[in-house]
Amino acid sequence: MQDRYGYEVTSSSARAVEHLDEAVRLTTSLRPGAYDAYKACLLEDPDFALAHAGLSFNLHVGGRPDRARESIATARTLAARGTQREQQHIEVFGAFMDGDLRRTGELGREHLREYPKDVRVVGLTIFALNLGGGLTRKAEALEFLTTLRPDLGGDGYFESALSFQMTENNLWDAGRRHAQIGLTADPGSFFAAHSVTHVHHEAGDISSGVNFLQPWLDTADRSAPYSGHLAWHLALFELGRGETQRAIAIFDRSLRPAVYPGVPVASLMDASSFLWRLNLYGVPLPEGAAEEVRELAESRFATSTTGFAASTGSLTPAIDRPWLSAIAVMLMPRPLGERAALPAYRGNGSRR
Repeated sequence: MQDRYGYEVTSSSARAVEHLDEAVRLTTSLRPGAYDAYKACLLEDPDFALAHAGLSFNLHVGGRPDRARESIATARTLAARGTQREQQHIEVFGAFMDGDLRRTGELGREHLREYPKDVRVVGLTIFALNLGGGLTRKAEALEFLTTLRPDLGGDGYFESALSFQMTENNLWDAGRRHAQIGLTADPGSFFAAHSVTHVHHEAGDISSGVNFLQPWLDTADRSAPYSGHLAWHLALFELGRGETQRAIAIFDRSLRPAVYPGVPVASLMDASSFLWRLNLYGVPLPEGAAEEVRELAESRFATSTTGFAASTGSLTPAIDRPWLSAIAVMLMPRPLGERAALPAYRGNGSRR
């Protein structure tokens, strides 16, 4: 049997393969339901190694590390009965679950030279490259994605991923074109909508960002996990055009840890970074907000192996302490000789 990208898969059930394809589609578009699709897959075929690997990532980002480790251990055990592609696929997932981003990136790039349409490995590899550190990581990620264009060009997920990396490298016009291709290919994709939003965010095009994102969110499922991060972008747009109360209303409605629709690690990143900005701009924090975010960081991520969560969690002491925020601003990367100043919301200066 083959998956939707034409790769052989080792399963005893055609229905299981259908569920796996659906889980991959939901994961790459950031739609809700991937966890349920993986579980349905494993009900049809409990020995489907790829499904255990995919589920491990879902459990990991969902803040269930013990179950994630069990799932990837099962995938590794079952991998021996699979194809070479499946074994390598699971090896990449295993490296990620081990917290080894460098090895994840290395294994992912090697794997994709042979199997360039393995989109879940594409996603993990880009994730590892972007978060693995190094001054050239963004350029490397874009260069890597460009090598996949002959095989994945026109695919909605790929075009959106390519757009994001172009934007990260300040190629805003090219990023905008590919973001639109991705959105046209899959108009309901949260991932595609984020790539469009990200172009406006990084280019400092606030009005266009609001004009696109507000109506898109109005028709989207607000209970979908990734709607929270898009709400974060909308809140920053509102903050950037001086609509402080609108921004705070979005925070209260969508970004507080108690109401955030996404996974805990995303809640920590979005809530803490938004409150940090309010503090930098001299805006009083919403009542109880700093305490809620600090409690989330201390209860869920005090010993996190996810670098982004750990580093973002380290911002929480600065949320309501202006002197710590001032130090953070002084330490922000900037061109040699440029003096530090409190950042206005102007595209690249607004990054987390």
